[in-house]
Amino acid sequence: MTARGSVRTTVEAETGGAFDYLAKPFDLKDLLAVIQRAERSRETQPEGEAAEDLEQFGGMIGFSTPMVDVYKRIARSARSDETVLILGESGVGKELVAKAIHDHSPRSNKTLRGGGLRAVTGSLLESEVFGALRGSFTGADRDRPGIIETARGGTLFFDEVGEVPLEFQAKLLRFLQEKEYRPVGAGAPRKADVRVIAATNRSLEEMVREGSSGRPALPPERPSD
Repeated sequence: MTARGSVRTTVEAETGGAFDYLAKPFDLKDLLAVIQRAERSRETQPEGEAAEDLEQFGGMIGFSTPMVDVYKRIARSARSDETVLILGESGVGKELVAKAIHDHSPRSNKTLRGGGLRAVTGSLLESEVFGALRGSFTGADRDRPGIIETARGGTLFFDEVGEVPLEFQAKLLRFLQEKEYRPVGAGAPRKADVRVIAATNRSLEEMVREGSSGRPALPPERPSD
């Protein structure tokens, strides 16, 4: 139990093997519910992990129960290598959450590379994400690694993933499912070694129901230096 929850204390509790972590004040029924879940749990608790740098970082503050719930999600996501989707309105700190997950993950000694998918359009988007080989288009005088390659071994943060145009979604989906990508001009796919975190302020489920994309398709553009 804590009256001053933070990313540091929550990760410390999670990595120390705590079953749950409660922020004061809380209702007695909430405490009893946690105890009952613990009694029913037959899962093996994870062994203690290597000590981490648990210093406060990133400007995340707040001691309320909802904030501690956020810290717990961060700590649990950090232990996994699964893809994470962060939802929330603009300005709530989605990038801070992505950084916190990366900084407490096994990939923390590698880079966290951000990629805004709104700023790039047309065929430039494919080149920016997947990279391009020399000679694949006019002016391509050298191989150009995409953000997947430059984030190798680390974490790739796709901001504004709700803005991905429809014509690029199938290729992005294959990358997310298979962890494979094909640079522009390449004859065969390559294996990616990145953990993916995405964020959006859009309602993706509603967009799927409506059959819409974040922005209209644009005519192809020639990648440039």
